[in-house]
Amino acid sequence: MPHARHGCGGAFIDGKVYVVGGDYVAADHPLRALCCVFDMSSHQWCNLEAPPPQIFDEVGGADRIAFSPVGALDGRLVLYYEGILCAFNPQYPEAGWVLCYTIAHAVRQAAHALGRSA
Repeated sequence: MPHARHGCGGAFIDGKVYVVGGDYVAADHPLRALCCVFDMSSHQWCNLEAPPPQIFDEVGGADRIAFSPVGALDGRLVLYYEGILCAFNPQYPEAGWVLCYTIAHAVRQAAHALGRSA
């Protein structure tokens, strides 16, 4: 891996290992929401666009995404952080990370369906 870290998540999609987040052991070395990809066929690492900070505005931002669940679903890389679910489609990298779900939004929808305010 290009950057030493712990607490990262990973997923395997189409012959590539995607690694998201993590943190350095030493607090004096900040690690932002870092993403990288290991291509099994070429044995090469490359950086991947990290989820944009505005996706996490609802929970006060995400300087460090560590120990967050990461997985593969229908060929997409999926990250869950503090009640927010976002996804990255490697087949369309130009689309970047997309916000898929927030718990706060689900609570508002449920409250609306029940005729209450949230």
